[in-house]
Amino acid sequence: MKEFREITNYFKNPCVLVYTLLRISSAIFILFNPVWGFFLTLFFDFWDGYFYEIRRDLVDMPRSTYHFFDKFQDWIGYICMWIVSYKYNVFGLLSIFFLFRLLGQVIFIYMKKQWIFVIFPNFIDASFLWFIVFKMMGINLSIYFLYLLFIISIAREISLHIYWPNRLRKYGYPLFLRKYFKARNEPVW
Repeated sequence: MKEFREITNYFKNPCVLVYTLLRISSAIFILFNPVWGFFLTLFFDFWDGYFYEIRRDLVDMPRSTYHFFDKFQDWIGYICMWIVSYKYNVFGLLSIFFLFRLLGQVIFIYMKKQWIFVIFPNFIDASFLWFIVFKMMGINLSIYFLYLLFIISIAREISLHIYWPNRLRKYGYPLFLRKYFKARNEPVW
């Protein structure tokens, strides 16, 4: 794959190398401590867009390459969550969400259309949080909270893959990102 070859060139950049090691390490940490590993994985997944897309002075990575790179790293976390789910008797359910997301990401790789993620949202994180992390933390909430997590997952996909790209194409990054986080001034894509 062309994207995979392009990604290997980015490992010459120390920012990419260190951040990749942090993302992979946090995902693997899920196997040893599901609670902290999960939250660390979410934390590093949240900030990678900043390093790879907003801060062009750190890494000048095209959005298409970033998406391929990000989704590959996401899968390391998904696989670790899937493995842990076996111990907590939710392996079957997480397997369904795992295959559902895999189908969406395969379609995305071939179609290159971000709206695919709205149709195939990430229910893996919400399910792992509900069935494993909350259980380990002793938090018992109504099943309706799980439905709320699914709604939040869909809203997150809409925000990340429809609203945000359209806003960036039209206006560029918001002023606070340009001022405080060294984001680019011009519209994106």
